[in-house]
Amino acid sequence: MDGESTEHFWCTDIKTEKGVITGEIGNDAEIVKTVRLGQRVTIKEADISDWLYFKKGKMVGNYTVRPLMKSMNKEELDLLKNQLGELPKD
Repeated sequence: MDGESTEHFWCTDIKTEKGVITGEIGNDAEIVKTVRLGQRVTIKEADISDWLYFKKGKMVGNYTVRPLMKSMNKEELDLLKNQLGELPKD
C-alpha cells in the first residue's frame, strides 16, 4: 500500500523465519511507488491473496488468473492450460 493506492504483487523466494514471511517483489509496480522489482518485503499472512508452485512440471494454485481465462486469446489459453495442474470447472 502506498498512501491510498493498493497493488497486488507476485513474490518469489518466499521464506518464513520465526513466524515472519518475506519474499522478493516479482513484478514491476504499476501504481505503488514504494517498492521495486527484486526488493525483499515482509508479507502479512492475511494479505496473501494467491499463491502458486510447480509440481511435476504443472502449476498448482494461481487461482486469480482463472477468471481471466475467458478473455485470453487461444494461444495464451492453450499455454496456460498446458501449465495448470488442474483446470477450472466451467
